[in-house]
Amino acid sequence: MGKRGPAPTPAKILQLRGTYRKDRDAPNPVDPPRPAKPPACPTWFARDVPWGKLARAEYRRLSRELLELGLLTEIDRDALLAYCDAFARWRYWRAELAGRSWIQITESGYASPAPEVSFMNRALDDMRKWGALFGLSPSDRRNVSAAPKQETDAAADFLFGGRKRA
Repeated sequence: MGKRGPAPTPAKILQLRGTYRKDRDAPNPVDPPRPAKPPACPTWFARDVPWGKLARAEYRRLSRELLELGLLTEIDRDALLAYCDAFARWRYWRAELAGRSWIQITESGYASPAPEVSFMNRALDDMRKWGALFGLSPSDRRNVSAAPKQETDAAADFLFGGRKRA
């Protein structure tokens, strides 16, 4: 049986929004280390498809931005690859439809969408699903704002259990 309702919002997104509550998180939440640079795009990624160059370019562009926001770790790479592939498929099929009819006439005389339209729409759906995991749409990142970085005071951490200077 499938899950009901929307997927839980990742803790990092809740922290950026300022709505994170420790009491609603897992008892021992996993917080993978943030790499100093984006995970490398695998050499095999999208080499066998006509939209591969677009997918790899989107990976390079988006991985830098997500890393800067603190939303990308090494283990997120495959989800990002799936998003970038969907993005590139959408752009590819959209370009294929440029300058031509999106409607085809069937043998029986009825008008129906060209097959490329369904390929493009499927890619767009996949983009939305994978992109939501990274907060890539306006509604996914509504209320997300990065809090200003605060310096920690080692003495205060020791004496007061992790308080930060204001």
